[in-house]
Amino acid sequence: MNQTLIVDEEYADWEREIVEIEHAHGEVTPELVLWKASQKGSALHGQFQWDDTQAANEYRLLQASGLIRRVKVKIVDTSTEEEREARRYTNVVVRTDEVERRVYAPITQIVKSEELTRQMLDDAMRSLASFRRKYATLSQLAKVFAVIDELEGAKA
Repeated sequence: MNQTLIVDEEYADWEREIVEIEHAHGEVTPELVLWKASQKGSALHGQFQWDDTQAANEYRLLQASGLIRRVKVKIVDTSTEEEREARRYTNVVVRTDEVERRVYAPITQIVKSEELTRQMLDDAMRSLASFRRKYATLSQLAKVFAVIDELEGAKA
């Protein structure tokens, strides 16, 4: 199936600089973006945390989040004895004393809570929509997109 690729050329200044990197170097890498952002007057500059102490702390928080997401649990379907692996913790919003906080809740807690299960399902639907946008140009995934459409329709 032939498709027409439509490119949206209306970009924010920092987005335009990334496109300029592509044009100048034939590719875009994090190293090239960081190099450009480090230059005075770059529109990308403000998209980064330049305070090394704060940047280090933020990076360590990202590392901690990554470690939490790597903890797995086996789920066994008792009717078929089929085993599968899943993340033990999922990021959700919890409300206590009228304060909302993001935490990583164990899957065992999530499946017992209608609210947390809804949040997890909403996150799954956002991930599917993101998948669809990312791979929209691949006609080979038309059947997958049809299933996503069906799921989105069922949720509406």
